[in-house]
Amino acid sequence: MRKWAVIPVLCFYSLLCHSQDETFVFSHLKESDGLSNNVVNCMIKDRQGYFWIGTYNGFNRFDGANFYNYTIRKGNNSLLNEVVHSLCEDQDGKIWGATNREVFRYDMHLDRFSNYECKSLGKPTGFNNILCDRKGNIWATGNCSLFRYNRSKDQFELMANTAPSPDSMGGYMISKNGLQEDTVKGNIWMTTPMGIVCYDIKTSRLLNHISGAGNPLFEKRATTALSKSASGHYWFYDYSNEAVVQFDPVAQKELQHIQLRGIMKSPDLATIFEDNNRRLWLSSWSYEL
Repeated sequence: MRKWAVIPVLCFYSLLCHSQDETFVFSHLKESDGLSNNVVNCMIKDRQGYFWIGTYNGFNRFDGANFYNYTIRKGNNSLLNEVVHSLCEDQDGKIWGATNREVFRYDMHLDRFSNYECKSLGKPTGFNNILCDRKGNIWATGNCSLFRYNRSKDQFELMANTAPSPDSMGGYMISKNGLQEDTVKGNIWMTTPMGIVCYDIKTSRLLNHISGAGNPLFEKRATTALSKSASGHYWFYDYSNEAVVQFDPVAQKELQHIQLRGIMKSPDLATIFEDNNRRLWLSSWSYEL
């Protein structure tokens, strides 16, 4: 898996025009400042104002002045793996994370870890994505499987497989930064090398390039970097056509394409983020922002 570090090189404007002399100021926080690893995979801000940062060497809590590092400890109260790909905060204020081996839950007030291991099509799986939805559900993706946490049983349960068989797992792998909730219908959206996939909550049915044939949104293409727009729409990156695509998850309709060929040196996007001023920020696996 390719590593990604945030290095400010380029800001790409897509939605609004701004003056050419607008200045952005970046402050760098590195291992020498207390960060556990310079390769940052994810970052969230919790309701208390703390920043939680997932890296290739555990995760960190940052209070604006100091870093608190969480890595593998002696004993049972520990992470099982230190490569943290994704983080979210649940309605109880607990932090959930996805790693190369397991999903973990961390209770800061008790300083306590709970770990959950699962299988994808019968094989042990690592996790690229974790999602705490608006109803309190916890979702996670491992290889080509979508899991949901069952609170009463204290375990994750398989909801759907994006691949039809173990032989096709590689082609249907759910991408890193490739899991989002439709906040209107509650459906779950994922990006894969075979295109956008939607898990319909009410019917427990997957919409993909086969079941959604005829809808351009679900066409067969390599997709990644799924993110929400302030308007309630979503963005993803279409690797096959080197374009950023916006779509409406309720209407299940594409809205616009932004061609990156010739704009970025290497348009292999890792993340997409739309800020409050409707500027679109893109980061790549080749260290561009």
